[in-house]
Amino acid sequence: MNERVAAQRARWPGDRMPLYKYIQSEFVEHFLDGFVRFQPLTYYQRWEADRSIGDPHEAMLLFRPKAGLSIYNLTTDQRFTLPATFVSSIVANDVFVFCVSQRLDQQLARDFRAEACVEILDTRKFVLDLQRAVKGQVEAGVLINGPVAYYESEDPAGVNWALPDTIVRSKRSGYAGQSEYRFAFANRRVLKIGNTIQRLQFGEVGPIQPPMLAEPRVLDIGSIRNITAVHSWPVAYHRLAADGGQCHAEPPRLEPRVRQVNSHAHRKLEFESSRSSTGNSGLDRSRSSRR
Repeated sequence: MNERVAAQRARWPGDRMPLYKYIQSEFVEHFLDGFVRFQPLTYYQRWEADRSIGDPHEAMLLFRPKAGLSIYNLTTDQRFTLPATFVSSIVANDVFVFCVSQRLDQQLARDFRAEACVEILDTRKFVLDLQRAVKGQVEAGVLINGPVAYYESEDPAGVNWALPDTIVRSKRSGYAGQSEYRFAFANRRVLKIGNTIQRLQFGEVGPIQPPMLAEPRVLDIGSIRNITAVHSWPVAYHRLAADGGQCHAEPPRLEPRVRQVNSHAHRKLEFESSRSSTGNSGLDRSRSSRR
C-alpha cells in the first residue's frame, strides 16, 4: 500500500469500517462537496437495463418453500399447500436509499460501470452528518443504516415480514457479491412496525407499480473531503467490459499513485494500468446513472 495512503487511513480507528461509493467520475466533486443523492426504492424496481443495479424485488420480502406454501384453514381445520410466494412489501415510493459497498473491488466498478469510487474513511462522522441532515431536511424523517442482509426465498420469513426497516435492508442472495451497506430514510410512520402489505403471488413476483415515480432527494451534509479518498480506474477498460467487448484474460494490474487535488486535506488515488493501453479508447461512453 502507498505510504501516504496508509498514513491517511491510519488517522481513523480500526472500528470505523470504511465504505465505498462507486460513482461516475463527473459526479465525484458534487459528492465530495456533501450532496448525497437518495433514490426511491421504486427507481431500482424499475431499472430493467442492468440487474447489477436494478432489482424488481426491492421493498419486498419473499417466502417460497420448494414444497409450496403450507396453508391452514381455520374454518375447515384443513391443511394444504399452494405453489405460491408469500410477499410482504412496503410502499417503495416512500423510502429513499443511498447504496454503498463494504468492499473495494475493481470487478464491482465494472459491474456498476463506474469509473471512480469514493472511499468513506470515517463512517461514524458520515452517519452523524446524514442523521443531522435527515432531521433538518426531511419532515418527520428517520434514517436507518446497516449492512444488507441476503436471504434465499426458501428461508422462513419469521417476524421480518412485519418490519419495514428490515425489508428495506434485505435482498435476495443473488446480490450478495455486492456486499452492500445501505442508508435509507422515510417518514417515521412509513417505518412503523406492522406497516407492511401482504399478498400471495402465483407465478412470477413483480412490483406493484405506483402511478408516478418519486423524485430523488438530495441531502446536503457539508463537505466530506477530509474523510474520503477517491479511487479511479482506466475509463477505456471499463467501457470495454461494460459493452461486452473482449477484455484481457486478467484485469490489468493497477498501481496506485496519490496527488493533491485541491486545498482541502483530501487525496485522489488514481490507478494506472501497467499495460500501455487497452486499445479501445474509441468506444462509446456508457450511461451516466450509477447506483
